[in-house]
Amino acid sequence: MTVCEGAFLYGIPADLKSWEKINVSLKEATNLIVNGLPVNEQVYITDEALTVLITKIAAKGVKGEALDDHVSRMVGDSFRYSTQALVRE
Repeated sequence: MTVCEGAFLYGIPADLKSWEKINVSLKEATNLIVNGLPVNEQVYITDEALTVLITKIAAKGVKGEALDDHVSRMVGDSFRYSTQALVRE
C-alpha cells in the first residue's frame, strides 16, 4: 500500500501495520501522489507527473503505467476519481 504515515494522528491502524508499505511524505500526499488506480497486483496507473511514485512501486515489482492527467491535476483531482475509457486487450 502507498501510505503517508505522518498523516495518521494515531498511526496506521493495527490491521494494516503488517502490510508491505511504500511510504510517501506529507508533502507528496498533499500533492495527490497516492491517488493512482491499482488495476491488479502487478499494474498501477498514475499521473505521469508523479514519476517518483512510479520508481518506488517499480522497486516492489509493480509496473507503473503513467498517463497524462494534467486536466484533472489542475483542479486537484486525480486519475482514480475521473472517468476514463479503459480498453483491455
